[in-house]
Amino acid sequence: MREVDPMTTPRAKSWQLYKDATMPMVTIFKTLDVSPLVRLKESGYRFNMLMCFCTAQAAHKTPQFRLLPAGEKML
Repeated sequence: MREVDPMTTPRAKSWQLYKDATMPMVTIFKTLDVSPLVRLKESGYRFNMLMCFCTAQAAHKTPQFRLLPAGEKML
């Protein structure tokens, strides 16, 4: 695996928030409008499934998503 300096990636700001967070997997740095998801939920879809789908779509479009945090480094 190659080591990447997290401060040179486009996601440097989110890395700074992530690395010092108490619960890093829950670090959220943007407010989302979930109104369209609520309308889909009323159609019978589960809200949690819709949120997971949106997260996966956003992650797919972010190249740095595949980098793994290891202490103060990204691999």
